[in-house]
This record gives sequence, C-alpha cells and structure tokens, in this order.
Amino acid sequence: MSLSNDVRTGQVMKSELRFAKLWLPIVVLLVSMLVIPVTQLAGLDRMPGDIGDSRLNNYFLEHAYKFLLGADASLWDLPFFYPFPYVLGFSDNLFGSAPIYAAIRILGAQPDTSLQIWFFCGYVFNFAAAYWALVRLGLTSAGAAMGALVFSFALPTSAHAGHVQLHYRFGVPLAFVYFLNFLDLKQWRLFAAACAWTVWQFYCGIYIGFFLLLLFSGASIVYVLNELFVKRENFYRIFCPFVMSWMAMAKKDKWRLVMWLLLCVSLMAWLFYPYIQVSRFYGVGRDWPEIASMLPRPQSYFGADVSKVWAPMLSSLMKDIPMRHEHQMFVGLIPIMLAIYGAVFGWRCAKREASYVLILGTLILVIGITLCIGGWSAWYLLHKLPLFSAIRAMTRIDLVILFIVGYLCSLAIDRISLLRNVVAIPMIVVLFVLAIVEFSNIGMPVSTKQSWRDRISEAEKNLPTGLIKGDVVFMAQRGGPPYADELDVMWIAMERGLKTMNGYSGNYPPGYLYDYGSNCDEAPKRIASYSSFSQRTNDSNIFNDAAIRIHLIGFDHCRSSK
Repeated sequence: MSLSNDVRTGQVMKSELRFAKLWLPIVVLLVSMLVIPVTQLAGLDRMPGDIGDSRLNNYFLEHAYKFLLGADASLWDLPFFYPFPYVLGFSDNLFGSAPIYAAIRILGAQPDTSLQIWFFCGYVFNFAAAYWALVRLGLTSAGAAMGALVFSFALPTSAHAGHVQLHYRFGVPLAFVYFLNFLDLKQWRLFAAACAWTVWQFYCGIYIGFFLLLLFSGASIVYVLNELFVKRENFYRIFCPFVMSWMAMAKKDKWRLVMWLLLCVSLMAWLFYPYIQVSRFYGVGRDWPEIASMLPRPQSYFGADVSKVWAPMLSSLMKDIPMRHEHQMFVGLIPIMLAIYGAVFGWRCAKREASYVLILGTLILVIGITLCIGGWSAWYLLHKLPLFSAIRAMTRIDLVILFIVGYLCSLAIDRISLLRNVVAIPMIVVLFVLAIVEFSNIGMPVSTKQSWRDRISEAEKNLPTGLIKGDVVFMAQRGGPPYADELDVMWIAMERGLKTMNGYSGNYPPGYLYDYGSNCDEAPKRIASYSSFSQRTNDSNIFNDAAIRIHLIGFDHCRSSK
C-alpha cells in the first residue's frame, strides 16, 4: 500500500515539475506580449511600421491570400508596375508566413487587422521555436525562457518593426540547432531537418534565410578550425565520420534522404527562379557604396534610437553613421551583461561543449567578417558572389545574431541557478523583470490604422466612373510621400481587379521616376520604357493592343489615352 502511495506521490511530483517548467516560459511570453507589441500597437489601433514598407508587405500578404482563393491569376506578375513581369521579385514575398495571414483573413478580419494579428503571431512562433531549440541544446527551462525572450523581444526586434518582412524568424533557431547537432553527432537525418527549416525560413524572408546560411558557414568553418588546431585532427579524420555515418545508413534511408534533399533544392529553385529572372531582365543588383553604407560599424552595436532609456545616452555615437535608421543593433544592457557572463563562465554548465564552442566561434566570425572599420571590411571580398550582391542591409543580421546572444544569456541563467543559495532564484526573477522592462521602454515605429484606411478612401474619390475589371489606371501623386501615393493606387487596383502603372517596391522597372508629381510626361515615358524592355526581352508589347485603354487620373493637362 505504501509502495503504491510512493509511486503516486512520485508521479504527482513529476507532473508538478513538468508544469513548473511549462508555466515559466508561458508567463514570460504572455507578459512580454502584453507590455511590448500589444502596448506599442495600442491593442489594434496602431500598425507596425509606417504608411510605406509595412503597407507594401501587407499588400504582398493580401496578394498571397487572394491567390490561394483563386482571386488573383498570377503569383509573380502582380497588377502594379503594369505591364512589367515578375514584379513580386523586386522584394520579399513572405510565402512562408502567408498561410497564417490567410487563416486570419478567412476568419473574417480585414487586411490591416490581419496584419496586426499576423504580427502578434510572429512573436509567439519566434519565442516557441527559440525556447524549444535552447532546451534541445541542454538548457534549463529558465535559461531557455531567457534566451527565447532575448531572441523574440530584444531592442533590435522593435527597431525593425517597420520591416515586418523580417519578423518571422522561427526557422533560425530550429535550423541552426539541427545543423549544430549534425556537426556534433554526424547523423544525416539532422542535416535533412536543418535543410527543411532553412527552406521554410527562406520562404518567410530571403534576408533572414541568407543570414541563416552565414551562421551555417560560420559554424562549419569554426568546426573545421577547432578540429584542426585544438583537437589536432587531420582532414581525413575530420570528414571520415560523416562519410562513415552515410555508409552505415540503410539503403532505403539513403534514398529517403536523397529525395528529401532534392525536394528542398527544388523548392529553393522554384523560390529563386523569379528573382533570377528579375536579375536577368532588369539587371538588379547593389553596388559596393550602397552595401558599405549599411555594413555594421562598431558604433552600430550601440544604436538604440528605439529605446527611451538608452537613446539619450548613446545617440552621440551615431551622429556620423550613414543610413542611421538601419544601424539600430544595440541588444540591451541586460542581454549584454548576461551574454558576457555566459560566454566567460557558461561553458561549465553547457551540456554540449561542442555546441558551445561552435556557437561562440560563429558569433565572433560572423561579426568579424561583416564589420566595417575605417571604410574597410572583409565583406568586400564576398559581396560580388551570387546572392551576396542582392543583400543590401547587412545590419539586419542582428536579428539572427540575437539567437546566439540568447544562447549565451541562457547559459548565464543556468550558471546562476547552479549557485544553489537563497540569492539565486530572486536574482533570476529580477533579471527577467529588468530585461522585460528594458525591452518594453521603447518607442516602436508605428502608424495609426485609421491613417491607412483614410488614405485609401481619399484616393478612391479620384477614380472615374465606369471602370471595369482589367482596366489600366495611372494616378498622379497627390503631394504626400511618393511611396505612400503609389501604394494607395496599388491597394485600390488590387481590391477592384484593376491594373496600374503605379508601383512601389524594393526595386523599380527601368526609366521609372520615384517622384513625378502630376507631370503628364511620366505616362508616355513609362510606355516607352516598357516598349524598349519588351523588344530587349522578346516580351509581347501589351501597349500594341488597341483594346488597352489607360486611364490617367489627376495629371495636369492629360486625358485618358490608348
């Protein structure tokens, strides 16, 4: 009888322990959600970002939703910059997170409200993925909760709220941890899992996917260097275990792995084909001066304009930085202190010492090759490689580095918990509170939802009567920011089934002026530009069709013309 009671008591204790491990990350997530994004967006009254890039990304998500419903015929040829092809390839496409947005739309939310809820969901996915990955690396529940908090809510995440295309990063911790496990355990199924999450991350956002590959490259280099110079292994002994692991696999498992990897490659090829076409047709690329202006400087890691606490103290360091708004890379004082403590002392509680070495080495290597000091950077040697030249804002790598910082913070929390005295638990609680307070004392870039709606309503008043689905419109800019005027027309055209020569994106077709106001000369210039483009690319010139009628709206001394 007593044995039965002991068993039941043991089961209850295990259940309570599992509950204790579960409630801590849930409480941290809920409190952080409430005091950071929900507060900054005033519930559902404000939108993340401004009336420019955020509305553009909302447009792409809405297009994906309409395509899934069959309302839009083409996935890549969108009805702006008409009739230029592959215009979605001018920017990120957000396919990986579009199903979440589509589900919210199907439930009845309006496009702008759906973007807000989609934005909130991103925090949950990022936090859950980081927490799971850190636990897989051997961290405790408390340590993993701190690391997930840093990865999901640290200051750079709020600074980048205007770049919502960077928001969904859950593939980073999942792919990176599987890749680290692969290097440690030499099991090819782990490599397959890393590839799968990498593909999904690329579908969520090409920038973050690219930075994830940099982490892979950094970890691989550190792994080889550690084996060569620390463990004194030769190349044969370094790579032989991977080959032996492959040879030991059953034949059917090899075929499954090969088919899985081919699927991943095929999905990547399908994703990048339109971008390759854009590069081929439009010659899109970034030159070195543009890239160099957005390479991290030492001062960039102290950029904290979003923080109400640190901006007054640190702003003087940023006064000579070009593209200052892109250099907001300060992760916060609490994460820095914890990360330093974790890097110095955390190895003692790292259950996977190999992962600790790889992660810390990757952080040092990635920061080193992307840093620009006195106009010089090792990145210059890499920027002309395929895909590298398309990545303009290298400062955004902070959103990926945050996982490594979070890992080091997790080690610090676990190290503190090993003190086993009355101070340890209160200290950990205080650190969580201070981190959340630091992350929440911010001024996130936001705009009002009503301003988004008012712009569309005002622009719609200028539309002529009698427009039918498929008509082409070109509306003059109305004196607001040019990008905002262009986006107004893009949204109106998409909602009404029209096509428009207006447009705004990360790149532009040849011959397009960014700021043309109400100058009627812009319309024939755009027609001539497409005529030249169609001859060069052997594309059919749609303007040769007599049935095409362009409705010019709001221009000086213009009228609709064929």
